[in-house]
Amino acid sequence: MQKCFDLIQIGFVVVLITYVFECVDYKILFNIEAPAGKQHGEKVLLSDVTIPVGKCAANFAFKVKEILNTWVRFGMHAYLSHKPP
Repeated sequence: MQKCFDLIQIGFVVVLITYVFECVDYKILFNIEAPAGKQHGEKVLLSDVTIPVGKCAANFAFKVKEILNTWVRFGMHAYLSHKPP
């Protein structure tokens, strides 16, 4: 049971880090560019900074998809092949 929770925790961390690196528009966050429909200096909302998950996932770089796929395959293999003592 502990291994299952460890696997879920690692998966959460991988997904969170991937989302932060791939789905946040840092140019808008750090006021380098203005969000659509706003001017520089206006209040920036979280919805202005984040890219929707579906659109973000469609734009993932090949290497990110491969890293996630490899992690899932490795994690599931390790979990399924583990024999209890």
